[in-house]
Amino acid sequence: MTALLACSAAAFGLAVGSFLTVVMARVPAGHSVVSPARRCPACLAGLRWFENIPVLAFVAQGGRCRSCGARIPWRYPALEAVTALAFVALALRLGAVWVLPAFCAYAATAIACAAIDIETRRIPHKVLFPGLALATALLLVGAALDGSADRLVWAAVGGLGTAAFLEVIDLAYAALRGRTGIGFGDVKFMLLLGSFPGFVDPLGPVLALFLAFAAGAVGGAVYLTLWRRDRPRAGPAAIPFGPFLAAGSFLAVLAGPLILDWYLGSLGR
Repeated sequence: MTALLACSAAAFGLAVGSFLTVVMARVPAGHSVVSPARRCPACLAGLRWFENIPVLAFVAQGGRCRSCGARIPWRYPALEAVTALAFVALALRLGAVWVLPAFCAYAATAIACAAIDIETRRIPHKVLFPGLALATALLLVGAALDGSADRLVWAAVGGLGTAAFLEVIDLAYAALRGRTGIGFGDVKFMLLLGSFPGFVDPLGPVLALFLAFAAGAVGGAVYLTLWRRDRPRAGPAAIPFGPFLAAGSFLAVLAGPLILDWYLGSLGR
């Protein structure tokens, strides 16, 4: 059953990841994700069914369009693979429970928003709010069917509490520096990213923020070092914080109880 669940999650994740590549490419440009059908951005040739097979089509075609030979950006198969791995990890972590679809919707929304944030330095409302609504609706139904509706309170507290905390930090930074530091898009992003760790564990949202800031500090330092090396005379680099928030939240969902048990246990020694 575990192997069947993992394989099903992987297949579903690849399909969802393929759709997310369309979302990542079209939503920032203001285009519809429904029409026209998928096509090569270079020659505008429509893709045949076998060219839409996630990851495998990219490998089989050598990373190039079959019609014009233009190179396909690596971020497309990477997004498909990451989504599949995220769905498998959630399936193995939670098991065959009714809330699993809600967590998959949460992961898909987080991945899409983080990917677009890397590209545009913005969290798109057209992705975040529909994804948040879908994940919340699925969580309400799943929690009722699983008999875990009592956890919904902690999910709501986690989402609202972490979002409010980020907003306070942003307001304090703006008061001291005269400009925002985190951005209101990240604040709204935490409504999603704080809710699901809270459903798993009441301290999950706190851990998610801690992991996000820790990853952001390390990743930001590396990014700035590379930025200064390649652009010694460039101005300040804009570092997207959304991917770090998503990574911290997802890690808190997958391993939050283990990390918290280890940390609280180490304090008692």
